[in-house]
Amino acid sequence: MTSRILGAALAAATIVSANAYAAGLTLYTQPDFAGQQRAVQGEEPDLSGSGLQDQASSARVDSGRWQVCTQPGFKGDCVVLGPGEYSRLEPRIFHRVESARLLGGEQRYQRYSRYSGYDEGSGPLELFAATSYRGHVMDVDRDMPRLGARDEGLGISSVVVNDGVWQLCSEPGFRGNCETYDRGHYRDIGRLNNQVGSIRRVG
Repeated sequence: MTSRILGAALAAATIVSANAYAAGLTLYTQPDFAGQQRAVQGEEPDLSGSGLQDQASSARVDSGRWQVCTQPGFKGDCVVLGPGEYSRLEPRIFHRVESARLLGGEQRYQRYSRYSGYDEGSGPLELFAATSYRGHVMDVDRDMPRLGARDEGLGISSVVVNDGVWQLCSEPGFRGNCETYDRGHYRDIGRLNNQVGSIRRVG
């Protein structure tokens, strides 16, 4: 009898584990993948009944590209998370996630500008979290004297300049190490990787 109960428990645990993996995205209420967790399956337009609303602090992405947003219905500030571990979500979405969904393989990531709102096109300057234009963060259409939390800067590793000439600096207020980018594609921004503290248009 005991062996049957144990077998059933192991089977249930295996199913839960498989579902979590199949979901692709797992959200946690505490940094470093601690606290309550929730496996997201396909699309969650409103996390208010899940216990994760405005609580997500870290995330794991086993597969796929996931869009997480700060308002229900995939509105507000949105970030796309690719496969990997995020021990602490970036300040824009930390403790603010209210909806999440899997993006189709052929679907273009949704553009977002904190100034202009949603736009199906692309802004003058596109910022990406990873090299080779992966992990779209935002489009920029005006000067931004401070990015990220405190003086840590924002995790940017590649950029696309569609219009104008832009200067990226490692510290707020356009200080520190600065590089200027003319129109073009930059799949790796080198010494500024993961530490862009301010951005401004210079041409």
